[in-house]
Amino acid sequence: MKVILVGYPGSKKIIPTSSYLIDKYLPKNFDIYFLNFGEYDQKIVRGNYVCLDDEQRGGVSSWSKYICNYLLSLSDKFIVFSLDDYFLSKPLCEDVFKKLLNLMKNDNSIGAAKLGFSPSYRTNDYTLIDDNIYILKKSAVCQATTQYNIWDREYLMSILEKISNPWEFEGIAVLDKDVIGSLSVPLKYRSEEHTSELQSRQYLVCRLLLEK
Repeated sequence: MKVILVGYPGSKKIIPTSSYLIDKYLPKNFDIYFLNFGEYDQKIVRGNYVCLDDEQRGGVSSWSKYICNYLLSLSDKFIVFSLDDYFLSKPLCEDVFKKLLNLMKNDNSIGAAKLGFSPSYRTNDYTLIDDNIYILKKSAVCQATTQYNIWDREYLMSILEKISNPWEFEGIAVLDKDVIGSLSVPLKYRSEEHTSELQSRQYLVCRLLLEK
């Protein structure tokens, strides 16, 4: 399955670390694509760099347009989609991942499956359909997120066509398709917010050593 990770020019510096952790924690049958702008000549431990344009014309307001154009070039029914600034911290639980994917394959009313779990969710935000799998209620917040999710590619494109930037994407109140997930949390990760600490080579080296 393709994993589409979207960045911006300032996030290129975390690609070596991110690709290292992806190589460590994601199975080899996942194909990784880092989408960004301009040339990139640093090391990628695993994955492919995709240049969407020599620069992001139109600024952040063109965010969704560039992603839609790229997704249109694919033929996959399902993809994993996320921003590029979430660092994996544990191996993917393949059994739970496959269970979520199979539910999506067998039910066209499901548009996305969360691979993480938002700390903002409470028990009244979802309905369990078995011991671990849940469906988000329409009243729940953060139905669409830029974190790791399995998406029906065409459904994701239909959402992106209606918005322009990532904040509008996450601000969508209600999705017209269901969102599922697992309380087992099949993929664990941390957010890196491009702080000055993150930019330092010493910090990245320390992080790599800690992850070993």
